[in-house]
Amino acid sequence: MTHPISNGPYQLLVVEDEPQVRLVTERTLQHFGHRVTSVPNIASAMALLEAGTTPDVVISDVMMAGGTGIDLVAQMRGAGIRTPVLLVSGFALDPLDAALHNDPAVGFLAKPWDLDALMASIEDVRHKASS
Repeated sequence: MTHPISNGPYQLLVVEDEPQVRLVTERTLQHFGHRVTSVPNIASAMALLEAGTTPDVVISDVMMAGGTGIDLVAQMRGAGIRTPVLLVSGFALDPLDAALHNDPAVGFLAKPWDLDALMASIEDVRHKASS
């Protein structure tokens, strides 16, 4: 089975502290032609981004050890990094609502996601960021 990539393939940065979820996400995205770098935490993500890594989209879990995906967005924006971010979570959080309303380049996808929803959300956040 192949999944259509309308504007890809993309360079994606996956930030996920659960090793199995990170691996499945990385392999799934690679299977469909995307170039994926995955890291276990915000510090690793910020180190890559500040060193000049320029993904098309950052896909980040919201709830992680050592900080949240919302913290990652704040750090990125504070460092002048405007890369679109897709936040993924199985939890509903009030601070997430504020992050989504204040930055059009931030999207949300509920866990558990399916492949079509993930691909559509990546496209959606890229489109909103470029509008």
